[in-house]
This record gives sequence, C-alpha cells and structure tokens, in this order.
Amino acid sequence: MKKKAPVWRNAVIIGVVLAALVGMLFWVNTLEPQKEETQTSTETPKFTAYKIDSENVSSFIIKSKGLEIMAKNLGDGKWSLNDVSPDELDSSKVSDLVTTVTTMISNYEIAKDSFVLSEYGLENPYITIDIANKDGSSDRLLIGDKSPTTGEYFFLKQGDSTVYSIYAYKVDTMLKHVSYYQSYNRFKVQTSDINEIILKRKNKPTIHLKLKDTTEQTSYNVWQMLEPYEGVQNAIDQFVDDKILTPIGEMTVSDPAPAGRKYGFEDPHSVLTLNVIPHNEDGSTGEPYTVVLTVGNTENGLTYVKLDDKVYTVSESSLDFMNTDEFLVVSKLQALSDIAVTEQVKVSYSEKQSVLDITHVDENTFSFKINGKDADEKLSKEMYQNIIALNVDGLYKNEALGLPEVTIFYKGYGTGEDTTVEFIPINELSYALRRNGKTQFTIKKSKVEEMLQKLENFEANPTK
Repeated sequence: MKKKAPVWRNAVIIGVVLAALVGMLFWVNTLEPQKEETQTSTETPKFTAYKIDSENVSSFIIKSKGLEIMAKNLGDGKWSLNDVSPDELDSSKVSDLVTTVTTMISNYEIAKDSFVLSEYGLENPYITIDIANKDGSSDRLLIGDKSPTTGEYFFLKQGDSTVYSIYAYKVDTMLKHVSYYQSYNRFKVQTSDINEIILKRKNKPTIHLKLKDTTEQTSYNVWQMLEPYEGVQNAIDQFVDDKILTPIGEMTVSDPAPAGRKYGFEDPHSVLTLNVIPHNEDGSTGEPYTVVLTVGNTENGLTYVKLDDKVYTVSESSLDFMNTDEFLVVSKLQALSDIAVTEQVKVSYSEKQSVLDITHVDENTFSFKINGKDADEKLSKEMYQNIIALNVDGLYKNEALGLPEVTIFYKGYGTGEDTTVEFIPINELSYALRRNGKTQFTIKKSKVEEMLQKLENFEANPTK
C-alpha cells in the first residue's frame, strides 16, 4: 500500500509551478519587447564617419584608377563636373553625388586609435577624395578595400583615429564617369501642349499638321493637315495621337554624341519642328516656344540628332514615326461636312437630283425635308451620315479625266462654307474625287453606288 504525500510537499510543488508560470509571463511581456527594440535599433546607422554642409564646400576631386572627377560649386545648388556646365548635367544625379561625398554614415567602427593602414587598403587607397572648403580648410577622405565580412568598404578621414565601413553603393556612385551625369532627356515636350508639327523629310513629302482653334471648331476632328496636299485637309486624330504624338512623347535625347564623326546635318534625313504653347493648371497659357530636332546619319542602330546646337545619339527605331506614309495621316472622309454648319445637301447623278434640306430649330434640334417632303429626323440623320461617310481609297495619279458622274454640294450654314465634291470616272472601278476644284484622291465606284442606292430607298420612304 502506497503512502500519501504530505500536504506540505504538495503545497511546495504548486508554489514552484506558479512561480515558473509567473516567471515565463514576465519574460514574454518584458524581455521579448526589449529584444525587438534591440534588433530595431541595430538596423539604423550608428556612426557619422564624415559630414559637412555642401554649401560650405567650394570643390572636391574624386580620384581612382582611370577616373578623375572635379566638382565645382557654382552657387545656388549648381555644380559643374570636369568643367561641364550644369545645363548639360542631370541635376538630380549631381545632387546624389554631392550628398554621397559630403555625408558618410557608417554601421560599424572597424578600428580605433591604433591600426595599420595597409590592413584596410588605406595606404594605397582605392579612392581618394580631396575636399576644398570655402573657409580655406581642406579634408582628404580615403576609401580602401572591401570588407569580406560586411561587403562594405573601409573608410578613413585622413587625420582621424577611427576606421569605419561605408556602404558599397556610395563607392559605386563615386566611380561613375562624367558621361553618366550628362545622360538625361533633353527632349521634354508635353505632347498635349504641341500646337503645330512640321516634319520635313529627305526624298519624302513634308507632313505639316496644325491644331485647330477650338473657338472656331466646326468639324469633327481636331488636327488639320496643311501639307503635302493642296488646301487644308482634315487629319485622322487617332492616327496623329497614336503614331506621331505618342512616339514624340516617348522620345529620349540624352546621350551626347562622340566628337569627330560625320553627323550628316549638312543634308539631313529630316527636320522635326514643334511649336508649343504651354498650358498651366489654372487654364492660362505660357509663352509659346519652338523645338527643332535635326536628324542626321545612322551608325550601328544609333542616329545622330542635333538639338539646341548640340549633338546626341538616339536609337534609330525611336525615329520610325518620321517615315510615316502621309496618306495614312490625312482623313479619308473627303466629303465630311458637319451637320451643325450645313443647311442643304444636293446630290446630282444620272440627270437626277436629290435635295436634303436641313432646318436648324436650335443648336441640337433639326427638321428635314427630302425633295420638298417632310422626312423623319432619325432616318434623315442616318442618310446624311451615309453621304458624308464616303472615304477615299488612294491617291490620284494625274490620269486623264472627263466630266463628273456624281456631284454632292453642301450649302454652308452660319460659319459653314459651301463645299462641292465631284466624282469623275478614271476606269470601271474608280472615281477621281475632286473637292472644291482640287483633285488629289480616288474612291471606289462601288462605295458611291451603294450610297446612291440608299438615297433612292430613303426618297421612296422618308418617314418610315
């Protein structure tokens, strides 16, 4: 028979268990947060190895094998590098370099008071930085070997008693050639501010586009085409946006061209001129300005371009839009006339004549008559759309012409102008399209015949 444990022993055991539980709770609630705090504090840099206000620096020189960069403080936050003007440098990149040199933050003190320079690569340093201050004093900063344990570089300000380590990215920044700072986009044009595009091309027609004045907008489109066709033509807005403006907006002119090359600007491939009117957030406009980009020779996929009398290289493919076929730009709706500025459409063909009269009740309300008879508004608008939707198919090549077989006359209303469109047979398949006396395009006969058939059907049933 087993003996029962004394009551006092049970009480002792329970007390020990309770004490252990209390101790564990204390460790969880007290010690663990302290551990987290310690870990967090080690993530932030501990030491300022070197720091000086960049405004108090007059110049500094970075020297490494095969590299020397002289930076001069020109005031107002502007710096030159190797006598390259601030206007030819990327200011944000230069600012990063200045900050890198004037502020050295370290996570580690490597050696203090007593050390051998050669052990850290500081006797013959990897990089030497000589800083001249405006008060006449100077500092020399030494960067030695890369630490095999931290991946950082050993750093010492000459005359100090402590070796630190600095981040590798700082060394990478200081070893960049001046050309890195010269590489930034000079061609910064807000495409929404472009008012006019003139693209002169070698062995190709000039493309001249101009934005319509919105205060005089009487057409469906926004861009008009002044060249290469006779008279002012409508351009295809979507094409202009996608195939011309978008590539212009994506163009980067950043890399200076090497000297002594045959740039080809004496007989350029093309010259792009942009007239720009800046638009401010408050709706006002800024001072208009002009951007001219001259395109020269191409070597190994890089094309020489001249901007503001300086020469750069750009990728050949970025200029593909300059080879655009002008016929793709011009609107194919040569008979287009906005109903808001038209009061009559007269179609003459085969000794017949159909007259669609448009009465402007108010800005958005119209009534219609076809050959003097009342016509349904919806059906009339559909017929009007069928007439103006005739789109051309190609360019007229000076074929011999006779008399027109079909003529459409648009009588202007308000600010609208009279327009006459004639369809003159070239052969069995095509008409030459003559608009206000100018013949530049062709259209398939089948399109015109289909429109005439719809017109006859409408005449027969104008109200249903």
